[in-house]
Amino acid sequence: MRSKKIISLVVVSIITCVCLTLGGGLTLGFGLSRTIDGLMAKPAETATPQAATYQPAERPAPRGQLLLADDFSQEKWKVASDNDHRKGYADERYFIVVNVPQYNYWSLSQGTYQDFILEVETIQLAGPVDNDYGVILRHQDDANFYSFEISSDGFYTFTKLVDDQLFNIIPWRESRVIKPKQGNILRVEAVGPNFTFYLNDKLVDAAIDSDFSQGDIGLVVGTNQEAGAHVAFDNLKVWSAEKIR
Repeated sequence: MRSKKIISLVVVSIITCVCLTLGGGLTLGFGLSRTIDGLMAKPAETATPQAATYQPAERPAPRGQLLLADDFSQEKWKVASDNDHRKGYADERYFIVVNVPQYNYWSLSQGTYQDFILEVETIQLAGPVDNDYGVILRHQDDANFYSFEISSDGFYTFTKLVDDQLFNIIPWRESRVIKPKQGNILRVEAVGPNFTFYLNDKLVDAAIDSDFSQGDIGLVVGTNQEAGAHVAFDNLKVWSAEKIR
């Protein structure tokens, strides 16, 4: 089982973040094999110490202009298939299947977003509950981006990849609002260096990090000890957001 099982941090109403500095980011990290075309070999995980508290100025952040709305009824995202993974369209949803253990695969929107609010519906269709899936944020390239993910057995995490080094900004934490093997709505508010995270319309956590100020968004699915994670995404929306002052 992954190390998240060992980390018994149950999220209640307190919003905690990790904001150590590594050029505006974290000082803890470990090696990660180079990513190629939206795939990532997964390293062992490590927790980071608790730091300061970030309280969002307004919850939820006010939504501005609708920048992206995709119900996946038309094929706009990458479609691919090989022995290790598949990604494409079925039942007017976009899906990613990972057929090898310890790997992540993702797809990108091919856009650029700075301060935004992102929301997407997710559902696990098959595979082990010890998985991870969610959204990629402010993607620079396949070696530099943020990721907010959940697992079907009730955990979430916020990480970043910087020059192929993975940092746990929020290590795996348990949340009772995650619905195992059911549909889950993920929402992220990324306003300047401030990130706020909602699951099924419930505020669960927040963090501060300033490494990446803008970039692409994406959808990601990963496996751990068992292969076969199959997750679908629907009703992706992105709005502009005002900076917190």
